[in-house]
Amino acid sequence: MSRLSAVGRMAIGRGSWVVALAMGMALVTALGACGLLVAQESAESGKGAKVGAAPAAAADAGGRAPKDGSTAGPKDGSTAGPTAGSTSPDVHVGIYASQIHSVNLKENKFTIDFYIWFRWTNPELRPHKTMEVANGKIDLNEGTDEPELLPDGTLYAYRRIVADITQFWDVTRFPLDDQTLEVAIDDSANEEDKLRYIADAKNTGIDLRAQVPGWKIEGVSGTVGSKTFSTNFGDTRLQTGNASSYSRFTFAVECKRRGIGQFLKLFFGLFVATGIAFLAFFIKPTEVDPRFGLGVGAIFAAVASEYVVTSSLPDSDRLAMADMLHILAFIAIFASLIESTWSLYVYSSEDEDKMALSRRVDRRTFWVLGTAYVALSLFSVAKTWWL
Repeated sequence: MSRLSAVGRMAIGRGSWVVALAMGMALVTALGACGLLVAQESAESGKGAKVGAAPAAAADAGGRAPKDGSTAGPKDGSTAGPTAGSTSPDVHVGIYASQIHSVNLKENKFTIDFYIWFRWTNPELRPHKTMEVANGKIDLNEGTDEPELLPDGTLYAYRRIVADITQFWDVTRFPLDDQTLEVAIDDSANEEDKLRYIADAKNTGIDLRAQVPGWKIEGVSGTVGSKTFSTNFGDTRLQTGNASSYSRFTFAVECKRRGIGQFLKLFFGLFVATGIAFLAFFIKPTEVDPRFGLGVGAIFAAVASEYVVTSSLPDSDRLAMADMLHILAFIAIFASLIESTWSLYVYSSEDEDKMALSRRVDRRTFWVLGTAYVALSLFSVAKTWWL
């Protein structure tokens, strides 16, 4: 009989490890499925990025401002065009941003206050009157009405613009994301053969006092490309599908996140709530209220955390890093409640061997499930960080 009891205890001991490992494997399997979905979505978005990179590659060299906020451009500083009175389509254009307001991830927009200027030689052109912000809505437009004649014979005009810009953010890495804010300027009246922008990279820049809350401004650039419309805009004098190209000047501000402060503010509560759920493994299973109350409370805290995060992000069908961290927490907390239910069932039998088994499974599940949760959370952050 003693020999049979020893064999039974050995089997029970092995069984406790099997139960604990099963909990960990369930968490890993569920997160593996989520990882495959994220990888597939990342691959699809990568293909889209390659397709969309063509216009940028064809753009003229604009220049990027150094990190100290000063502007950059041609070393000789030459931007002069043809002589006055010519029919040249060239129009030199530049932007100096004075402030960036109201960066709104949820509504896919930001507000920018900037000065834009034009220098040209063709007296028939009025680029300061025919310009438009292609990716936004102008709230304020003031400045020169009639162009000035400069000593070198070129015409000059400027405008001050305050505009709401539509920007479709990439929040896959939120809140560790970097963003590029872009303002696209088109001419609404003249095709590219009649008006062609040339970037005044030497003078394009941003005020050193300008700030983007939550990000650090790394630099600015001004580039020129073409925008093609494959339509005749309903003009029956033109062939259906007639393509027309317009010159486009793009002003870009590169922004990088300031450390991990935003990350900790958003997710520290989530990590604490999940850790509290794991403390239930150290409570006797028959103490139902505290044993299950910790897990249920952690679920509510995780739901509240998800609500706060998603309320600041745009709608998307892609899984971002923030979504992965919340899914991990939900699975881990739910697994702890399942184990607590099993442990209570076994412990309530009042069999000493089963009660001992229940206690061993509790301790081992704490280590297996806790280690799996921490490892997979770190993996999700690291994977997204290096995308």
